[in-house]
Amino acid sequence: MIIFYHGLDGYRLSQAVKNLAEQYKEKYKHGLSASFIDAAESGALEALENSLKLNSLFNEVSLIILNNPFISTPISERIAKMLNDQDAQDRKDSVVVLVGEGDIAKTKHKSLMKLVANKKTKTQEFKPLSGSSLVGWITDEFKTRRCLADQAAAQEIIELVGDNSWDIIQEIDKLSNYSSSVGIEQVRALVSDRRNIGPFELIDAVVTRNYFKALSLLETELMRGRDPYNILGALTSHFRALLAVWDASEQGISQYDIASQSGLHPFVVRKAAASNRLFKPSEAKEMFAQLADLDRLVKDGQRILADELFVFLIRMGNIAN
Repeated sequence: MIIFYHGLDGYRLSQAVKNLAEQYKEKYKHGLSASFIDAAESGALEALENSLKLNSLFNEVSLIILNNPFISTPISERIAKMLNDQDAQDRKDSVVVLVGEGDIAKTKHKSLMKLVANKKTKTQEFKPLSGSSLVGWITDEFKTRRCLADQAAAQEIIELVGDNSWDIIQEIDKLSNYSSSVGIEQVRALVSDRRNIGPFELIDAVVTRNYFKALSLLETELMRGRDPYNILGALTSHFRALLAVWDASEQGISQYDIASQSGLHPFVVRKAAASNRLFKPSEAKEMFAQLADLDRLVKDGQRILADELFVFLIRMGNIAN
């Protein structure tokens, strides 16, 4: 069986994957082999192939969760071939969950898209919420944390933070730990205004590979009160765009068409194209993989983000050298 989860709402997408894994673990308490693979990481394709070929003597069900299958055309083509060669769509002893964060509607990854578009594939898209749906989701998330929040508080969070689900959930966690009842006053007192801000100089330093300047700017941004999640998001978005533009450029697609097909702003496409002249694809993939790994570790409470951002920039310099 193949399941395809995708969409622009990163948090709800990740929660759906987490819930699915927990359901399978509960259903097959003594007979489940679970693999979590990120296609952006080195050795991912070999891990996928081994997991697909695994023949258990104990009739275990194999659950394979594969993140970032559309990271590049060569990788997606190999993934599609593996899944087809192993008859993954029709097998009952394995469940392959493909997780694609972002807008894949206009992707050029034809083989993998053909596979996920097949009627046998179970597909669910997670679109960003807005309006009353977003307000309702926020109040429900407070309830799951045994905290009551009125609609005015939810709307104020949206006003200050925006509609990014990861940003919102961080504020919900913070507020629900502060009080069991949250109103607009608590939101205004504890939630920072994230509108119209971005560590542009820091990203420019990274783009030009000036890592000493980037480290200095990172320290300055944090001292000024910049939210480290804002910096992490900006870095991740840059390298995601860089890889998308590199992949499209390899296919001979113009910058104008890249912008129209990907939904990226033309300025972002130009920036990414300029970065591609300074970064090898392998370097960009390694940096993106490190950011994705850092994101997971921080959300799991295993790392302190502000400290790890410095470590990441130092590693970038080592990769470049």
